[in-house]
Amino acid sequence: MKNYDSNEKAAIASAKKLFWTIVTIVYLWISFTTGKWAISWLVWLVAVALEQAATMFYFLFKAKDDNNDNKSNVTYESDAKRHFDDGAERREVSKE
Repeated sequence: MKNYDSNEKAAIASAKKLFWTIVTIVYLWISFTTGKWAISWLVWLVAVALEQAATMFYFLFKAKDDNNDNKSNVTYESDAKRHFDDGAERREVSKE
């Protein structure tokens, strides 16, 4: 996974803060209106699962977009040139 810049990091942190604020409001609203404190705590389990799924999908699609952006930087060489340099050493072709 690539590092992301400070603006993206700040945006992710803000989105998570907003998410957890909304979850807290929903939890308290459900708990006070229904009075079912014994099961309303399940909101937290659902929220954690949603946060993890959203994070996974974000980084999955971000990695896919990064790979699409890097395709223009790939250099294509013959197999012999790509795998062997001067007939002795193997070298890796950088995609960046």
